[in-house]
Amino acid sequence: MKTILIAIASYCMLLNACDGVIDPKPKPKDKQILPLSVGNWWQYTTALSSNSNAYIEWKITGTQKFNNNEYYVLTKTPYNSMGTLEADTSYLRYESDDVMTYSIEKGTESVLFDAPFNVVLYDSIMPYQGHFVVSNTCREEVPAGIFENCLDFVDNYPYHSDPSHDVLAYGVGYVRMWGFKWSYELKAYYVN
Repeated sequence: MKTILIAIASYCMLLNACDGVIDPKPKPKDKQILPLSVGNWWQYTTALSSNSNAYIEWKITGTQKFNNNEYYVLTKTPYNSMGTLEADTSYLRYESDDVMTYSIEKGTESVLFDAPFNVVLYDSIMPYQGHFVVSNTCREEVPAGIFENCLDFVDNYPYHSDPSHDVLAYGVGYVRMWGFKWSYELKAYYVN
C-alpha cells in the first residue's frame, strides 16, 4: 500500500513539474502579402461617396481551376450606393511568393505582385511602366486600424493620368488604394 501511495505521489509530482514546461511554439506560417483563403473578406470605404455607409466588399468565395492551376475566386461587391462601381470577379493564386492573376477574357495568366519586393526610388520609376515597390516601411492609419511596415506599390502606366498606389500589409492584404481624385481605405476585414 505504501508503494502505491509513493507511486501516485511521484506521478502527481511529475505531472505538476511538466505543467510548467512550455513547448516551443510552432513557427507561424510565412505571412502572405495578400492572404488567400476561402472565407477571407475585406471592406473598403471611400470619401468620394456621399453615403457614409457605402463600402465595397472583397470576398474569397471559392476556387476555380484554369489551365491545371487552382485559383481563388475574389468577388468585389459594392454596397449602399458605392459610386459607379459594379460587381467584379478576380482569380488569384500564389506561385512561390508571387501573386498570379488569371484573365478569363484573354485566357492568360500574369503576375500581379512579383516577389521579392525590392524597394526602388520613386523618381527612378517615372520613365518606366509597371508595378514598383517604393517603400516597405509605410505606416498606414485607416478605419480598420494602424498597420506598420506596409509595402507601397506604385502602378505607373501611360493610360493613367498619374501613378496609383496600392498599400498592402503582410498577413492582411490591401489597406489603402489611392490615386488622382480617388481613395479606398480598409474599414474591416477577416483573414483566417
